[in-house]
This record gives sequence, C-alpha cells and structure tokens, in this order.
Amino acid sequence: MKKYIQLQIIIVLNLCSCANAQEHKSIEFSEEQYVDRTHIVIGDSAKYLPKQILLMKNLKEIVIRNNFILDIENAIDLMSQLPRLEILIIDSCGLKEIPTNIHKLKHLKSLSLSKNKITYLSENITKVDNLETLEISCNPLSKISDKIDSTWKISELFLAANNFTDVPDIIYNLKNLELLALHDNKIKNISPKIKNLKKLYVLGLVGTLVEDLPNEIKYIKHNCLIHLNKTPLSKNKKRIDEINKMFKTEYNVVQID
Repeated sequence: MKKYIQLQIIIVLNLCSCANAQEHKSIEFSEEQYVDRTHIVIGDSAKYLPKQILLMKNLKEIVIRNNFILDIENAIDLMSQLPRLEILIIDSCGLKEIPTNIHKLKHLKSLSLSKNKITYLSENITKVDNLETLEISCNPLSKISDKIDSTWKISELFLAANNFTDVPDIIYNLKNLELLALHDNKIKNISPKIKNLKKLYVLGLVGTLVEDLPNEIKYIKHNCLIHLNKTPLSKNKKRIDEINKMFKTEYNVVQID
C-alpha cells in the first residue's frame, strides 16, 4: 500500500472558487508523487510549512506570494534543512525587513523579495553565502548598509521601482556585479565610480531622471548594454552617439528603443 501524508496547501489554490473558503485546506499526495518535486507554490492561506516538506529532497524552488499570515522566519528555519533549495520567492507578503535568519539558507542562489515594505537593505543579506541574484524591486527601499563588503558574491541586483534618489556608494564597490537594474527610481546622477564595476554587462536606468553618464562609463565591460528608455538622456542624441563611440563595438551599447 502506498504511503500517504497530508501536505498542507503547498500547491497554490484559488480559494475564491472554493465553496468553504474559510475552512482549513489540505491536499493528499503519495510519497511517490511529491518526493521528486522540484518546485512548489505556497498558498496565501497557509499559516505554516508542514515538516513533510523535508521529504522533498529534490526541491529547488519555493514560491510564496500574497501571504500575510505565514510565519516567514519559522518557514525559513524549516527550509534550511532542504539540501537543494536554490530559489526562494517571497513577494507581496508585507515584509518590512530582510528575514534575520535568511543566512541559514546555505544553498540559496536566487532570492526575490519584491513588492514588500522593505526600506533598508542590511548587511545580513551578505551572509547568504551562495546568493547570486537578489530581486528586491517595488519596495520603499531607500538605503543600503555601508557595511556590505565589496567581496559580496552578488552578480545580479534588481532595485527597480524603489525610493532611491542617488545610487548608494556601496553599489559601486560590488566587484562581482554583472547586472544592475535601477529602473523607475528618481536617480539623476551616475558617479564616475561606475568604472569600478568591471564585470557589469547590463545597466538598467529606464524611467530614471538621468541626464548624462560620466565618461568613466567606458571602463565597464566592453560588450555591455545600457538601457536608457524614458530618461532625459535618451532625448540627447548627440550625447548618446558619443557614449556609443566610447565602446568601439559593432552595436549600440546604449539602448533607447
């Protein structure tokens, strides 16, 4: 006989279509059905993660969206026991800060905390040893800790639609950064320190207030792309041509279409 375990709402449900939306929901899976799962979505009425999730030894991605009742830190404690968890999405959950125990996710490579209420990016995030991609767009974020070390391994940083008026100096020191998305912030200036980002191949400035780029921009990766749609600079064709010529490539580095 197959072994069955009750697994609390870890496949997303449209509760609005359920006759008894207020009732506690659970789904029954055989061990054979769920043990090999690599991706799960946590429902918006789940208050906790069941310990049976630890049987999913191949689980690589967990998605949590629009859940305001789940105890995130307790959930992270449980997730930390998953040996292959690499992607975690906690979007639109009302978070006001980076979870203090996020560093326990030793194998995590990609973390999304978009559409929350986070105002400050603390150095705690750098303790996630293998993190490569951080998506923290659409928050009221306006400050990043100056204690973040330049050796932080992050290679892709998405900071779009936050409350930045300047690019924090610490960002110019992130030597491993390859993609920096600053879309839809009220940023006017890019510092000459941009030259420090030798590995940068995508710079997203769409919808910002940038009027010019420093000549030091030419020192970043020669085959980079700079997205400038809907910026004051995008209307300055002469300056755009000058910037493109700095890179000596067969295509236009600056993208304004």
